[in-house]
Amino acid sequence: RKKYFEAEPKKLRVGIQAKGLRKEFSVKVAVKDVTLNVYHGQITVLLGHNGAGKTTFASMLTGLYQPTSGELKVDGTDAIKNPEFSRRRMGLCPQFDVLYDELTCEEHLRLFAVVKNCPPKRVSMEVSHVLEQLGLTFKRRVLSKDLSGGMKRRLSLGMAMINNTKILILDEPTSGLDPEARRGVWDFLLSIRKDRLIMLSTHWMEEADVLGDRIAIMSRGRVVCCGSSIFLKRVYAGGYHLRIAKSEKFDSKYFQQFVRDNLPESKLENETGNEIKFTIAPEDTNKLPDF
Repeated sequence: RKKYFEAEPKKLRVGIQAKGLRKEFSVKVAVKDVTLNVYHGQITVLLGHNGAGKTTFASMLTGLYQPTSGELKVDGTDAIKNPEFSRRRMGLCPQFDVLYDELTCEEHLRLFAVVKNCPPKRVSMEVSHVLEQLGLTFKRRVLSKDLSGGMKRRLSLGMAMINNTKILILDEPTSGLDPEARRGVWDFLLSIRKDRLIMLSTHWMEEADVLGDRIAIMSRGRVVCCGSSIFLKRVYAGGYHLRIAKSEKFDSKYFQQFVRDNLPESKLENETGNEIKFTIAPEDTNKLPDF
């Protein structure tokens, strides 16, 4: 099991600690004894297919679902016995936008600032700050129903982070967005991660690779692997494949020795009459440009 779990970071502060967290419904077990630490100053990605248990796990973190069993701590406090403590510290961006058609961007943010107990004197300043961060200042008086998909997603993110919320739980935050809008959300999340704990779920491997400081892979309700993108590639991937088309005077033995001398961890994968193919280990990939 240790092979699939990278060592925990030592210099970061744990924000969320889940230990043996389990959720049973009448017809199935959605989350099976998940143990996972999520750290401040990082983006932690839950990567898995639809139905893997990502949304159920996120719902337990935010208090929408009561765990069947297990332990959950938020900033060192038991979040199961004291759910209000964790809820005050968290912001949730659900998978689908929950917006009021007849409210503007500014009105949505004002509403959530008040709900999150933002001091009345600070509400206007906080709303303007979030609008600026999200690039929505010029849309502040536009009704939500008139926003593009990307702008709606940004507004949902703003509602989650208003009042300087330090723990953000984002359930597939780029769901349904086109590539340009998705990239905009990525850039924004990367820009704010230093002073926040961000946990997001996705089924896009590219998104996990771009955003994840740590990636936890979920399958059938379990976390089966966890670590950095580089760590996961070392565990699951064989590195690069080097395929060479043979000429008439191709010397196979000489070329194999040449590859071994320059890429010592490489392995001969296959050889036919027309080509020869090697698997290049991850630790040799930095040598490929010179090779």
